Amino acid sequence: MIKFFRYEVEGIPGWRSGLAPAFGPGRDSGDPGLNPTSGSRCMEPASPSPSPSASASLCVGKERLETPSANKLTDIGIRRIFSSEHDIFRESVRKFFQEEVVPYHAEWEKAGEVSRELWEKAGKVGLLGVNIAEHHGGIGGDLYSTAIIWEEQAYSNCSGPGFSLHSDIVMPYITKYGSEEQIKHFIPQMVSGKCIGAIAMTEPGAGSDLQGIKTNAKKDGSDWILNGSKVFISNGWLCDVVIVVAVTNREAHSLAHGISLFLVENGMKGFIKGKKLQKMGLKAQDTSELFFEDVRLPASALLGEENRGFYYLMQELPQERLLIAELGISGSEFMFEETRNYVKERNVFGKKVAHIQTVQHKLAELKTQICVTRAFVDSCLQLHEKKRLDSTTASMAKYWTSELQNRIAYDCVQLHGGWGYMWDYPVAKAYVDARAQPIYGGTNEIMKELIARKIVYDK
Repeated sequence: MIKFFRYEVEGIPGWRSGLAPAFGPGRDSGDPGLNPTSGSRCMEPASPSPSPSASASLCVGKERLETPSANKLTDIGIRRIFSSEHDIFRESVRKFFQEEVVPYHAEWEKAGEVSRELWEKAGKVGLLGVNIAEHHGGIGGDLYSTAIIWEEQAYSNCSGPGFSLHSDIVMPYITKYGSEEQIKHFIPQMVSGKCIGAIAMTEPGAGSDLQGIKTNAKKDGSDWILNGSKVFISNGWLCDVVIVVAVTNREAHSLAHGISLFLVENGMKGFIKGKKLQKMGLKAQDTSELFFEDVRLPASALLGEENRGFYYLMQELPQERLLIAELGISGSEFMFEETRNYVKERNVFGKKVAHIQTVQHKLAELKTQICVTRAFVDSCLQLHEKKRLDSTTASMAKYWTSELQNRIAYDCVQLHGGWGYMWDYPVAKAYVDARAQPIYGGTNEIMKELIARKIVYDK
């Protein structure tokens, strides 16, 4: 049974006052937090029970609207994959982003990074490591709870915090392939927000092509000596630990058999952080160059087995691409709602922009495309929750949603007219942030190659 604490949500648009849950290892009633559901698909109200407006007693699949029928695409309480328990969690997450992120994001964009204080606040209320098992030191929530965090960050239009990379890409590598010692050393600190994680694959001469990796690690007794450089590393400036992809066997008949992963900690001699890169968008997300000059790593820094790194990377890519797909469709939903509100308020030629037939037709097109894509992404979430999401389907989701997001961004800016080109308007920032989506996580050209390979060569 979930414990609840009183959480003030009045005064925030789209919010209902009521109760939100508290959770976390060793958390007492005096330490409020956010509570993801841990697998129960139907909620019984706790005592004192939430008000009906805060949470109806719902089971998945009952009395829920899908996005085409909802008043807004970002409404709380819609979509059959979620329960009322998830709704309460979503309210708490939305409140966190509205209160702790939105007011400071413009300042962080100028700085090129969010504050470390934000990370610790997120850890304190339980927004980090939500889908990591409790026995590993995580929160123990389900995938849908994690997806709520992805979605709510997109709805806030604040791309700075690298929570999803930290929690849902970096941490799973450690819990799945790491030793007990590595898990105990890193995961609790990462869940608390005191240790920030990153992963370093991309190099100046090797992006989607892992065969071009030059960073290497050579054995020296029981230690490893790491040399090389990485670029475009998200969380790179703030990171306390980074998973580094390095070649450990150049003689292997293919580099797929000669790549290993290493856990490199900030402060190690020879580990140098280069400059924070100035990007077109994602301005508050710290992105850096990393350099490794004769970094001596103990044997315990090897993550998983030697020369198995490529296979680990391939196994984790579906979740990374699903994450990008979720950010893409959620970002599209956000832009649509911003644009709908704008055209309903803006007057031209003596009438509302929304009353112009061509605008109405464009809105109809956009909503239809978004709703169809949302149904596909939700089906991918369901597959992944059951451990059945394959690489090809994840590649389809990543490719399609990121392309759609950029089309939606273009049209939404156009519907705003000149104001859409102004940085003060949310769609302007959403437009430039969206441009990275078809590039990272494997370019969309690579996604098409993977999809086509399955079509042509699958027996």
